[in-house]
Amino acid sequence: MVLTFSKWSISLGILLVLISLAFSADIAMALGAGYFLGSISLIISCWVIDHFRDSSSEEFMRVFFRSLIIRFIATLSLFAIIIDLTKIDEIYFTVSFIISYLRQSVTEMIFY
Repeated sequence: MVLTFSKWSISLGILLVLISLAFSADIAMALGAGYFLGSISLIISCWVIDHFRDSSSEEFMRVFFRSLIIRFIATLSLFAIIIDLTKIDEIYFTVSFIISYLRQSVTEMIFY
C-alpha cells in the first residue's frame, strides 16, 4: 500500500509538472524541480516503511527517526545546492518546494 501511494503521488506530480508547461520554460523547470525535491523525502520514507514494517517496534522507530533526520538534512542540502548552482526562478522553485514538502509530510503523517 505504501509504495502504491507513493506511485500515485509521483503520478500526480508529473501531471502538475505537465500543467506547469503552460508557463515559460524557466518557471516550469522551477516548479518541477521544487516538486520532485519535495517528493524525494516521501519516496525514501515509503522505502523505510516497506522494508522495516515487520521489524520490532524499537527497531522500526529507531530506523524511522534516523531516516527522518537524514531526509531532512539531505533535503535542505539539496535545496541549498539547487538554489546556489542553478539559474532557475527561485521564487517559483521555493514556493513549489515548500508546498510539495508540506503536502507530502502531512500525507505521510496521516497515512502512516
